[in-house]
Amino acid sequence: MEAFTTWPDERLLRSSKHAEDTFAVFYRRHIGVVMAFYARRGVDPATAGDLTAETFAAALLARRRFRARHDSARPWLLRIASSKLADHARRGAREEHARVRLGMERVALTSRDEADYEQLASRGIDDRALLLALEELPEAQRRAVESHVLGEDSYSDIAHRLGSTETAVRQNVSRGLSRLRAALGRER
Repeated sequence: MEAFTTWPDERLLRSSKHAEDTFAVFYRRHIGVVMAFYARRGVDPATAGDLTAETFAAALLARRRFRARHDSARPWLLRIASSKLADHARRGAREEHARVRLGMERVALTSRDEADYEQLASRGIDDRALLLALEELPEAQRRAVESHVLGEDSYSDIAHRLGSTETAVRQNVSRGLSRLRAALGRER
């Protein structure tokens, strides 16, 4: 992979023979710029991480259409980032409007939920007790926990895929994690 570090962005993006390795170099070269783009716009760290992942996923899908107009793909990548930020703002406004219209309050994960999230994410799916506990969850909670905790999908992506709201997904993750704690003997 070190051999690719000197390649210009266009060559990294258009390479098909070593696509995984060359895109990894491209990603490492530009991740700081993309994260800084979101940080300068006041995006919280978790959302910035999600948007950065979406930005690079879009770049990966569009890499063969990239045409260098500059020495760097940075302007192209930042246009993608800007588009992702606009998409996020539109989704957020729609979800917030729906939440207010339905009279629902925003659900925030507790620090305990966050700790359990980290523990579940690092655990690995082959843990038999976890698998059994996941199978016992109501379907909506199981799907939300699997997608967000194990699949690392964003709340908005899960809501879109399931035809739900981000608030409902957050509630299902929180409730599912609480049930998993109880099932695995980790209640206070």
